[in-house]
Amino acid sequence: MLTEVLLWLIWMGGVWMLLMVGVWGVCWSLQPLPPPRHATHPYSNPSFFFPLKVIIFYFIIKFRKRTGGSMEGAGYGTKSHGRQDLMERPQVLHSCPKAIDAVFFSGAADGWGIILAMERRPNRLTSVVVYLKVPNTGVLTLPCHPDTVTFRPEDAEDAFCAAGLTISLLTPVKSWKLQFSGKLRLHSNPKDDPKDVKIDLHWVSNLPLFDYDTDMDVMTTAQAFAQEPWTRQYFQQLREHHQTHYEQMGHLQGYVTLDGESHNIYLPAFRDHSYGKLRDWRLMHRYVFHHIFLENGCKGVVGVVCQPSTCSRLVLGNWWCNSGKGAAVTWVDLDLKQHGERGTPPKDYAFTFIAGGEQHVVEVEVVASPQHYLGWDWEARMVETWVKYRVDGVSGAGICEWNYRHCEGRPEELNTQDPEWAAKYRPKYLAA
Repeated sequence: MLTEVLLWLIWMGGVWMLLMVGVWGVCWSLQPLPPPRHATHPYSNPSFFFPLKVIIFYFIIKFRKRTGGSMEGAGYGTKSHGRQDLMERPQVLHSCPKAIDAVFFSGAADGWGIILAMERRPNRLTSVVVYLKVPNTGVLTLPCHPDTVTFRPEDAEDAFCAAGLTISLLTPVKSWKLQFSGKLRLHSNPKDDPKDVKIDLHWVSNLPLFDYDTDMDVMTTAQAFAQEPWTRQYFQQLREHHQTHYEQMGHLQGYVTLDGESHNIYLPAFRDHSYGKLRDWRLMHRYVFHHIFLENGCKGVVGVVCQPSTCSRLVLGNWWCNSGKGAAVTWVDLDLKQHGERGTPPKDYAFTFIAGGEQHVVEVEVVASPQHYLGWDWEARMVETWVKYRVDGVSGAGICEWNYRHCEGRPEELNTQDPEWAAKYRPKYLAA
């Protein structure tokens, strides 16, 4: 009797599986044909096995979340370090010429705005970004912009210190110090007389880190990677091209001095920290990240990334209510290929995103659009748009960063101005 029941259950299970496969196949066949590959490249279309791949990748992430942290195996559910203080400090750079350790700070409110960022690479190669938005004046930037290439002093090899900018960790996950002293000019007028500028700010936060290695929504991540064609080479690229990236919301407070006139500022703010064996800007097709600070205290980041070697449409972000409750962004209807695909970001647009099960409507109005280049060969073009936001009817401010692949190289007259000792490292960087 027991044998007959087991056989009956097995038979019913088989019938049920065949029925599900049949329904799946019928539903798939009724869908409109996707556009040809060349029409959507580099954006991938899901294949017939997309649902199955989602399930597989979902359980891969769930399994990896149970493992310990390590730099070699970080990402897709696994932390890079077991302790946050080890994540926060300047990282030991890998020997790869394009290894990276980068920090980025932004804030905006009441007409003021600031971006201070630095990329550390081997052989003291550094990229420095300084933007200061001043009410009734405009956006100030370094005289050398749009070029960001510089070199750290020999005694600051393991620090975020170059081109007059110093970014120092004070207390892990709690506070940083940002200082700049030097000349800044109006980005819209390269012939403008530079202003003497001093920036002395403290970053402070009581909110947790949002680590993209472990804190992204698992189903959203699985759906993104399931869209890609899976091969052995693809999974090798997932491992080789991974960078740890985490973010935190907080505020910046301190002083900005312009030609001797001091201003006390207090800004809602964002920061991130990225590090890994390889940051090759040539792998990135493009991305967009919105840094949003609302008047009611809500804030967050909403982005979409297209890096064809790993994921052609990856939804990223985190949203924080004024109560301090945060959630991962799980869905965004902003389609990159329909927004500035040919190199010019839109200046008036809207999109919808979901975080924590709640849907939000974002309206974007661009105020200014300075740009700069990253990489020793200017492999990336970054458009830092200063923005007026409105989310669910609530006004706010912030920035929106658009990334584009740049293929025209760094002007040779700039390369010849690099230090003589650095010249021997450039071919190694370009070949990596």
